[in-house]
Amino acid sequence: MVAPLALVSVPASAQMRPATLGEIFESYNDCLVATASGRLDPAELDRLGWKLAAPAPQPGQAPDAEPIIYNREDRATMILLSRLGRSGACIVSARIESFQKYEDFRSAFGDSLPPAGRNGATTYRAKGRTVQMAPAGTSDRPGLRLVVATPVESTNVNSR
Repeated sequence: MVAPLALVSVPASAQMRPATLGEIFESYNDCLVATASGRLDPAELDRLGWKLAAPAPQPGQAPDAEPIIYNREDRATMILLSRLGRSGACIVSARIESFQKYEDFRSAFGDSLPPAGRNGATTYRAKGRTVQMAPAGTSDRPGLRLVVATPVESTNVNSR
């Protein structure tokens, strides 16, 4: 489920100031809160001080037609809520000073993360959710993206 969401790029964050690692980590934690109920919960983002940066879908418009974008005046990060069918994801998007900052953020998790893939992305589980951390952007506008998926019910195909 995370792979299609990883295609969400960082165009709006390219205009923002580079985020601090603390801002990114706080926003990541906010996504964990917004997905804790097993679904995307925009009310949790509202409670945590996030504001809609773009209008929510209008009545009659498909709710997954475009991501719902949130920002906070005190952080240089954005949160996008994306939906795929019954599941969804809370995506933190941030501009960073350099790709070294991505490595610094990743190393803050210590040895608890699996090795990064060939594109630098790391997929892991946190609080029952699948998370993908990846570098984004370009060499002159580097970014970082964290995708926190809502929990997905697993079915054991071998059970009878």
